[in-house]
Amino acid sequence: MKKFFCLAFILFAAIGIFAQGAEEKPIEKSEFDRVSINSMRKFAGQSYRQMEIFQDILNSTIENKVTSKSIMEFTARQGSRSVYESESSIGKKRTETIFIGDKIYTRIDDGEWTVKTREARSKFENRLRLLEEQIEYKSLGTEKLDNQNANIYAKIQKQKLINESNKSELFLTITTKYWFGEDGSRLKEEMQVERRVKSEKIPTGLVSSSLRVTVWELDPGIKIEAPIAEK
Repeated sequence: MKKFFCLAFILFAAIGIFAQGAEEKPIEKSEFDRVSINSMRKFAGQSYRQMEIFQDILNSTIENKVTSKSIMEFTARQGSRSVYESESSIGKKRTETIFIGDKIYTRIDDGEWTVKTREARSKFENRLRLLEEQIEYKSLGTEKLDNQNANIYAKIQKQKLINESNKSELFLTITTKYWFGEDGSRLKEEMQVERRVKSEKIPTGLVSSSLRVTVWELDPGIKIEAPIAEK
C-alpha cells in the first residue's frame, strides 16, 4: 500500500493529459459504456480496496494546493471502512469512518470514536445548470501495468454551466483515462479536471485544476469490526 502512495505522488509531478499516439482511435459511447460497466462486476460480492490520491490547485499556484489520500475497504457482509487524510496550508487532518448496518463510527486523528445512526440523504439543491456539453470517447491501445497487459480508454468532457444563484459561468474540461485488465476488470483511473469561473467580479476568470488517481485491488482478507465508541 505504501508503494501505491509513493507511485501516485510521483505521477502528480509527471502526468498530463494523454499524448496522442499511433494506437489512439475514436470509439462510440456504446462501446465505452459496455467496457466501463462490465469492469466493476468482478468486485460484486467480493472484499476489495479502493485507493485514491487527490490534488487540487487553486488559481494555478502550487502554494494554494490541497493534497489528500483515501483508502476505502468494502466487504459483502461486514460493511465498509474509509481512511481520509488531507494536507494543506492550514495543516493535516485524518478522518477514519466505519459503516456497519445503519451505524456510522467516526474518529478524527487519534481521538475517541463516536457513533451515530445513518440518516436518509436530504435532497441536494443543484444550482448549476448545464448549458453546453461535448463528449469524446477514445481507445488508446494497450500497455503494461503492474506486470499485466492493460487496455486503455479515455473520456473527454467539455462543459459550460451557469450558477443560477449568482449567474457566474463555469467552464470544465474533464479528461479521464482508464486501465482495464485482460479479464475486463478496472485496474486504474486518472481524472484531470480544469475549471475556469467567470463572473462580473472576475471577468478574466478564476482558474483551478485537480488530479485524482484511483486504483483497485481484491483482498479476501479484509475484515471490518465495530469499534468501541462514545455516543
